[in-house]
Amino acid sequence: DDFHSAESRAHMASGKPLTDDMRKPWISAICQELKEHAEDNRPAILAFSGLKKFHREPLRHCGLNVIFLHLTGERETLAQRMLARNDHFMPPSLLDSQLETLEIPADEEDVFSLAIEEPLEDLLIQAEKLVNEHGNS
Repeated sequence: DDFHSAESRAHMASGKPLTDDMRKPWISAICQELKEHAEDNRPAILAFSGLKKFHREPLRHCGLNVIFLHLTGERETLAQRMLARNDHFMPPSLLDSQLETLEIPADEEDVFSLAIEEPLEDLLIQAEKLVNEHGNS
């Protein structure tokens, strides 16, 4: 969220989804941050709503070995979690547009899916295992 411009945050807060063109500066800012981590030989963990392969692809070329953990869940679970957030700029009303935009990662060898209905502790163990197995090279 920190990489979104104030304009993009306001756009989402008003209940309007971002376009691909509006996402480009956000993705560029994330890439710049990842490049700085790579230059300093520092690992990074990033929460990123890369809904399309087009959004994920630039991150693959930022100098770090990148893997994606694709969190999956039922719409109702996602909606409940969004409603439980406090003071977030993206309203739950944008969930459906996010789900409509989502391209389920297929044939992307660096994308691993995790079901959010799993207990948090189990998710963390699975995520750590995937990062250790695939994220270190």
